[in-house]
Amino acid sequence: MKRICIIVDMLEGFYRIGALANPRVANILPNIWKFINEEDISEYILLCDSHGTNDNEFRMFPPHSIAGSEEAKVIYELENMLRDTDSSFINISKSTFDGFYDTDLAEILEILKPDEIIVMGVCTDICILFAVAGCKFRGYKTIVYSKCVETYNTEDHNADAWNTVALGYMKNVLGAEIRE
Repeated sequence: MKRICIIVDMLEGFYRIGALANPRVANILPNIWKFINEEDISEYILLCDSHGTNDNEFRMFPPHSIAGSEEAKVIYELENMLRDTDSSFINISKSTFDGFYDTDLAEILEILKPDEIIVMGVCTDICILFAVAGCKFRGYKTIVYSKCVETYNTEDHNADAWNTVALGYMKNVLGAEIRE
């Protein structure tokens, strides 16, 4: 069985530095490490936010993950861990929530022909949700490990509630399999 893992926005700008840095990402890192060490994955795809300085997304969110900046770099521990596996990995830059929009992701998946796609990373209710929807719309068996996704927490955005809602939507509306 050919299994592909799409890791979404595991970037320094969503973890350690910048306007959207999220300390909750630390909670999922050990689960992602465990997954990488224990699962048989033929290919990892790193879907990475990468914006121009005047990106339209900055109307909704503060500037973040500017192409070439420290914020736009993959979390260094994750990149090092992936280099130590027998699997290969592909970096794909994206400029919107939707990792399929204006990227080569659909074409790459057509070439790889995975039997199933595992999606993990951040943010559960935004980029993860859109990645899962894109996979399901294209007919792929899609799996999300609930302990390998996270979103941000603010006064107006309760992370625990949004994680629950997004995972429920992925399962009950999109038909993704949710595993712990």
